[in-house]
Amino acid sequence: MLIDGHEIESSLARERLWEELVSLENISEWSALEECVSTDSTVLDPTSSYVCKHHNGLHGVDATVRVADFRAGQCLALRTETPMADLLETIELHDHLTGSRLTYSVDATSASFGPAATVWLHRHVVFVCDKLNQFANRELV
Repeated sequence: MLIDGHEIESSLARERLWEELVSLENISEWSALEECVSTDSTVLDPTSSYVCKHHNGLHGVDATVRVADFRAGQCLALRTETPMADLLETIELHDHLTGSRLTYSVDATSASFGPAATVWLHRHVVFVCDKLNQFANRELV
């Protein structure tokens, strides 16, 4: 099991950051997920699951993604099942000074916890944290 967490400050208001975060169009900008297949919605839906490509900077694998927690404007948790590991990634948003603070945490389990899985999971966390930091601190027009 790997448990990790990070805090990121953003000048974006919490509501605006939430809007951008739950848009399926933006998911590859802040996460390791790409090409998510949705039924009809353009935003992450708390009652849906998705088939996506999981890409942590090395190679892509097929993944099943389910919204595990959804509290509008406050919390988004995604449970992602990949051949390497199962991930529960949680993003919580809070008002902070003139913007917001994003807390990212991940709880990962793998049936094959060995050197390869450990390296993969650590790479995943670094990859997502870097993307989240860039996403939360970009200029919006």
